[in-house]
Amino acid sequence: MEAAIIQNYQETTFVKFALRQFGLLPIEGIISHIESKLLFNENNLHGSFLILKLKVNSLKTGNRWRDQVAKSSGMLNITAFPDIIFKSSFFVTHRDQYYVTGDLTIKGISKRIRFPFRLEDGKVKGTFTINRHDFELNGVFQTALMDQNIKVELNYQLP
Repeated sequence: MEAAIIQNYQETTFVKFALRQFGLLPIEGIISHIESKLLFNENNLHGSFLILKLKVNSLKTGNRWRDQVAKSSGMLNITAFPDIIFKSSFFVTHRDQYYVTGDLTIKGISKRIRFPFRLEDGKVKGTFTINRHDFELNGVFQTALMDQNIKVELNYQLP
């Protein structure tokens, strides 16, 4: 892939998330409005970067009530924190796999994360898990009944 700064906002770029309630019931959702900047060069990983700004207001779970709870002050608090932000620090390869390390900021709390990704069908695809307690995603009620881990899937369409 040639190096280019890509500013992206497309319907084919999204972040999915999933966790379980009561240990059984899956809760899945999607954040579809993402502003991003990417400079990726397989031959110059040191000069590559990725910035993602997820607009939390675009979060949808298929249940309006659950969407409101997720966006509320006890969870994502979109009034005070309308964006989830990821800023890469560096890229590496290991055994034919790419990895990106960077800071994920949710509700003003930043944590360093690292996750693998692959280039597939004109897309950057990656999956990682976060602990919701690390970002104070505690909710108003029933949080003891929700998994602490949230699986996150990135699907980034390249132009």
